[in-house]
Amino acid sequence: MDYLRTILIFSHLMVFAFAITSLYKSDFELLFQRPSNEDIKSMGDHMLIYLVVLWTTGLGLIYIDTGFDMDKIRSAQKLITKLSSTIVLTLNAIVIHFIAFKKLERDTLSGADMLLMAIAGAISTASWTFAAFLGIAKALVKHFSLADFLGLYGLVVLGAVATTIALTPTITNNWKRPRREIQA
Repeated sequence: MDYLRTILIFSHLMVFAFAITSLYKSDFELLFQRPSNEDIKSMGDHMLIYLVVLWTTGLGLIYIDTGFDMDKIRSAQKLITKLSSTIVLTLNAIVIHFIAFKKLERDTLSGADMLLMAIAGAISTASWTFAAFLGIAKALVKHFSLADFLGLYGLVVLGAVATTIALTPTITNNWKRPRREIQA
């Protein structure tokens, strides 16, 4: 099982690296220009693949570590927090894919449309980032309770949403400009 666990951790880490890099790159580009329909489709397709692989490898690791024993899972506050943030980012991905991306296909966007998309994006970025933090937070397990981990996650999401609400007018103005290529 040690070999399988190592392979699953490595696979999980590598796919997560691709996913979070794609997310941050897309977020940065979205600050300055409205994505094309092709960009939207590509983002959605890639993130779906990443999520499926991450859920598969993550559940494999949970099985190896706990055997899906609910008592073991309930006693692992970091694991519960990671599952919570992953469920939130997965549900949020559904909102982004079926609501926000559909709005982006329109020629004009209302202020409410922009705000919804910005908040969904903030929740996504905060959840992915917090999941990354939890991946390295083993040392905090002996100091943090489940309430501490969940409270910290809530603060991260709240901070991201507040930031994106403040940036939404700037993003809206940037999206009114003609499309240009960003040199990364």
